[in-house]
Amino acid sequence: MSIVSPRLDAVPTTRHRPQADPTFPPYFLARTFNCTVEEAINRATVVSFDVFDTLLRRPFLEPTHLFDALGSLQGNAAFGLERRRAEMRARNRHAAELDVTLAQIYALLTGDAESELSFEMANLYPRADIARWLNLSKAMGKKVVAVSDMYLPKHFIAEVLALHHLAVDDLIVSSADGVVKGDGSAYRLLVERHGVAFNEVLHFGDNPASDYDAPARLGIPAVLVANKLPRGIGGHHLAGLLSSLENNGSHRGSMIGSMLRDYLVREGPGPFWQDIGRYVAAPLTVGFAQWIGTEAARAGCDRVAFCARDGKAPREAFLALHHDKFAAPYIHLSRAVVLRAGLDTRSEAVLHQLTSGVDAPVSDYIRRLGEGTDDLLALARHHFGGDPEVGRDIRKEDLLTFFHAAQNELNEISRKARSLLYRYLDQNGLLAEPSKAAVVDIGWGGTAATVLWDVVPESRNWTWLYFGTRREYQPAAMNHRAMFFTYGIPSEYHQVVFDCVEIVEFLFSAPETTTVALSETPLGVEPVFAPEESQWDGWAPRVVQMERGRADVMPALVRGATLCNGGLVDELAIFTLLNHIVRSEDATVIREFGQLQHQLGFGASRHEPLLSSGNMRYWRNIWRLLKGRSLKQSSGRRYWENQLTGQFMMPLTGVKRRIALKALRIQARGGLFRKKRRR
Repeated sequence: MSIVSPRLDAVPTTRHRPQADPTFPPYFLARTFNCTVEEAINRATVVSFDVFDTLLRRPFLEPTHLFDALGSLQGNAAFGLERRRAEMRARNRHAAELDVTLAQIYALLTGDAESELSFEMANLYPRADIARWLNLSKAMGKKVVAVSDMYLPKHFIAEVLALHHLAVDDLIVSSADGVVKGDGSAYRLLVERHGVAFNEVLHFGDNPASDYDAPARLGIPAVLVANKLPRGIGGHHLAGLLSSLENNGSHRGSMIGSMLRDYLVREGPGPFWQDIGRYVAAPLTVGFAQWIGTEAARAGCDRVAFCARDGKAPREAFLALHHDKFAAPYIHLSRAVVLRAGLDTRSEAVLHQLTSGVDAPVSDYIRRLGEGTDDLLALARHHFGGDPEVGRDIRKEDLLTFFHAAQNELNEISRKARSLLYRYLDQNGLLAEPSKAAVVDIGWGGTAATVLWDVVPESRNWTWLYFGTRREYQPAAMNHRAMFFTYGIPSEYHQVVFDCVEIVEFLFSAPETTTVALSETPLGVEPVFAPEESQWDGWAPRVVQMERGRADVMPALVRGATLCNGGLVDELAIFTLLNHIVRSEDATVIREFGQLQHQLGFGASRHEPLLSSGNMRYWRNIWRLLKGRSLKQSSGRRYWENQLTGQFMMPLTGVKRRIALKALRIQARGGLFRKKRRR
């Protein structure tokens, strides 16, 4: 972004003309002429370009985040703030000059200007979408001039342009030439130097005031270049995501956002779930993979096993980042596989998994244990006199009593499963030198690690690397690390993640069916998968689209991860990405994730879909919305509230709107659907 002197920003605004011409590229926002861009270049004698955020980009949404990144590299967390303050003081001290120089800034700062220049040089990169217009101008025989309001030395900017093969005939820099674009003096100097009239110049730039309004007032044809978003998607949910990443105070979030911005400007928005894969799941995946590599190396591990199926995407990113450093088997330790091996222990973690979940028939709970449970299912039907629903017809305590009574059947399942599990782990290299093995899982309660602690003693020496976990059951001696949301993190992070735990798991899902058991094959012990028809039909298409989107931007994010000191994502960046979904106010996000929650049968929305597939009468919508708000899950209340605002209340007028608002006020006071207290 061009830096304009604060004294010169009070300029009248030229009205931006709407652009409907299909020949006008989407990464241009407005133009002051009626012909195509190619024709405008052909008519011009001189074509000028703004430099920063037009010809060149920094890998940050907010330019000053570069100072924070430099401070992080130097181990000085306060440097970013100190650098900003020094520039502000320099501008005040040299107010008589149109712009300050880097030397004047560093005269008020403890540090080395050369370090900043080196860091700028290493991180600046050209915008291919704008470079093509510069190259076209040169090919047409036009003079090309770069014009920048910038404190960096003129010779440095010229060197960077040459390094990236951005050939210009002239360079005008505010800190060296004593002119700025905002008051038109830079453009006057340009026409004076090259002996042309204002209307013989064509200018490209990203700043609405200094790159569009200012030249337009002088009669210079101008093109306003998109900085962050393509034309026409200002209200899109991705606009909100980039804005959040820019303003969350994290230079790592800003760096992630810059990579996503570049892809968005180049490709534009796509199908919803594909974009979720691109702009939410992909950065979480690559950041998680980078963290895994750092933690595994710190623990002295040479093998990192990824648990299916949530580990498939992180493993792909991990191999791209660390393919020459670790072995990375993909292991199928589903809940069914682990529980089957630990049934004879009847530990707290095992019993919790056997009896936890939403209201469902007893047969659903039995089938969680995978294949080979027909005898147990028959015993359950005999015990209960049918197939009652847990939570409605019987209590979970009744189900727990049954599992205690079925000791012999559970022991038989466990004996066979444990032998297969041992051999499976051994063939994946996890039992030899277990202290050098790490196992990656998404986490949550950490049940798998806890059950294996009792079932496979070698696992006590593994390093468990989670995206996040609550440490509900793990032994204190377990070597356990989590990237995000352990106890002790800020409460707002904790609330966002635990309100919609399954959403985060869904973001890491791979398009393959669940593992229900292990079996002996000629190739060794292999996983047995559930039949495809047992999966919910709507699940796979969404996951496939997410995977396609993730694959689109994964290479760019992997390249970017190598530039980041200490990791691509931090807690603030993770929080921002998840918050974009969990607390979204965008109707599209609410609708898609609300329907997903309902169809997968989790969260507050499992009772009724958040948005119906068709139109409903307004009074029925009020009823459903208010009922949803009464559910105890805060995620459900939040979704319903946002849906009410974005999807239902806005179109209402007159009596209907007054009725809806009255009902909401009554509900807020607890007047509707109030639960009776037990005496």
